Amino acid sequence: MDPQEITRKIKPIVRSNKNFSKIFCIGSNKTGTTSLAATLEIYGYSTPNQISQEIEISKQTYLGNYLPLKEFVNKYDMFQDLPFSIDHYYIVADTLFPNSKFILTERDPEEWFNSMQIYDKKKYNINDLDKIKEEDINDKFNYLFEGYRKSTMQKYISRVENNKVIYDWNLLYNKERYIKYYNERNNQIIKYFNNRKNDFLILNLKKDKDTKKLCEFLNIPTKFKFDFPHLNKSS
Repeated sequence: MDPQEITRKIKPIVRSNKNFSKIFCIGSNKTGTTSLAATLEIYGYSTPNQISQEIEISKQTYLGNYLPLKEFVNKYDMFQDLPFSIDHYYIVADTLFPNSKFILTERDPEEWFNSMQIYDKKKYNINDLDKIKEEDINDKFNYLFEGYRKSTMQKYISRVENNKVIYDWNLLYNKERYIKYYNERNNQIIKYFNNRKNDFLILNLKKDKDTKKLCEFLNIPTKFKFDFPHLNKSS
């Protein structure tokens, strides 16, 4: 059945069964967040344009100004990718929007790392990531605004010494470092939502082939389950 036809048929039921505020997909980029967002759109939840979201709220959120985020999130039902896919911003969302749903998408850490590398090579037309330096990040990784990726990449290479944050750019695309950060963030999220099963769901789209668990989580009748679409694959 055509996705638009599915939406037309089930959206009224989905909306009438909605018993929560917002949906935040808080898994790291390249863990199936695009496919999950497409699925939620089929179910009739409103989603923002991703580019508009990142331009309007990401940079201000990183600076600690959460007013643009609050105003933007009030307009839609579901959110994924930056800024919600990094760091601790799931806590900000949980604080500002009580009674919301949070979905952590996971995948094998090595698969995630490899997919992220492939994506960056294609996105920024770079052949050898091992040779990337800080100045290259400043010059080449400004997709939507100046410093677009630098602020997020710093998360993987930072450490604290003498109460100061130090960035070691030699650790860019260091597999061990990136996977350590990925696993630690996921574990922190799981710990944060401990004993909140009504608010928190973990999905692995490689293992969870259909939307049954998602339907149960969002109070959608499971007769409306279907196989997850697989979008935005890196190859």
